[in-house]
Amino acid sequence: MRRSLVGIVPDEILARRTKQVAARTPVLALEQHWNELQDAFQTALSSRLGYIDELRLMKTIRDARAGKSVSLVRLLWTISLEYWLRGLAVRGLLDAPAIPSIRFKRRDIAVSI
Repeated sequence: MRRSLVGIVPDEILARRTKQVAARTPVLALEQHWNELQDAFQTALSSRLGYIDELRLMKTIRDARAGKSVSLVRLLWTISLEYWLRGLAVRGLLDAPAIPSIRFKRRDIAVSI
């Protein structure tokens, strides 16, 4: 179909990816790192500091994995908050409740929105 629209529709519109693919990318990242997320939020520092409800967050992550409609931007911000707080605590920049042994796996996760 794209070939039949050449010359009629601008090239940048023909070349763009569909919105569905862009929306699915963060969900795939959640799926790939599910075990790590479960470990992180069993002892969520952000929950102990009163920022999140970890049970509600895990339900939202499960809903996203199941394809239900969730706010992916807010979900990713919340996950980022946890890892940011943990990084501060590990470096001694945050006086936080004791955190059980935190083991970070240094990986670059590309998530585009």
